Amino acid sequence: MVVYFASSDYTAMPVDGSTLYIDNLRLKNTPTDIDGLANGRNTFIVFPNPAKDILYIKPGKGTGNVATLHIYDMAGRIVGKHELKSNLGGIMQVQLSGYVPGVYQYEIQSGDAITRGKFVKE
Repeated sequence: MVVYFASSDYTAMPVDGSTLYIDNLRLKNTPTDIDGLANGRNTFIVFPNPAKDILYIKPGKGTGNVATLHIYDMAGRIVGKHELKSNLGGIMQVQLSGYVPGVYQYEIQSGDAITRGKFVKE
């Protein structure tokens, strides 16, 4: 990350405890040199979020129709592992009835494609 800043007082010498103010700072995190990520391939779309009983997973282009889903609690402990297959509509489903309400992290892997994120179980 590169941050540019300017000061109207170029003669002042910084001293310990000085405060730096940055206006109009924009951070952009968009992959532009990795073709698969930039075009939405090799990723999975997880919805709805928050979820009640079923979590749906839509594979992206090039991910295949079989995937492994690992679900972690917020302490990083694995609380679920699911082997997933796409149905006729190309969507994978995970039953969440055995999970208590809360925030979970997930990792979905299919071949070389890996997608990580969070979801909320209501």
